[in-house]
Amino acid sequence: MLQAVLFDLDGTIIDSEPLHTEAVLRILRERSIHLKPSDLEKFIGISSSIMWEEMQKSFGFLESVDSLKALQHRMNLEMLLESGSILIPGILELLKELKTAGIRTAIASSSSRAYIEAVVDEYSLERYVDCIVSGEEVARGKPNPDVFLRAAELLGVEPEACVVIEDSDNGLAAARAAGIRSIGYRNPNSGRQSLASADRIVEDIRAISLSMLEKLVDSVAA
Repeated sequence: MLQAVLFDLDGTIIDSEPLHTEAVLRILRERSIHLKPSDLEKFIGISSSIMWEEMQKSFGFLESVDSLKALQHRMNLEMLLESGSILIPGILELLKELKTAGIRTAIASSSSRAYIEAVVDEYSLERYVDCIVSGEEVARGKPNPDVFLRAAELLGVEPEACVVIEDSDNGLAAARAAGIRSIGYRNPNSGRQSLASADRIVEDIRAISLSMLEKLVDSVAA
């Protein structure tokens, strides 16, 4: 029986991947590194620590990973607050439907807790979200399963009673590793994600219904 839905944040609840991409490209340009947005697609869904560690190795930055992360975090927040509403169409209605049905929800994201909380506050999502898990709070980030397993633990539910909603291959790999059914949302702003490991793929969040989520969990029990 469906007991909880675990949401990714960037690209799933808010259409923020273009903002993050621009922040990273801007930081790189300031250091005379010129990449294309497509060069960053492989980093979608994983922690900024892993991304900046790889960048540091590739380009020999003298700055620490922590300082680069902090700079990106500040830019992400500034751009978020300046962008107006970037909620994914249908996401608020889905959260309301789950709340009415008594289904628990979590945001389980690779982003920092401060950033997740800023988004929750900006869009008044606290009434619909039962817990938050940041990639900073687990030993291993996506595509490892830790963030989703921790969210299920905090909600007091078994992984097989959950469904993950994700827009990235890294996030869907994490869901599969956690033994959790998943729906892949094909967000055109999330780059070339295959979503091949999703149990279902949707082109629009508004296509996700309570009955779809329940059927995914029931198919595990069967």
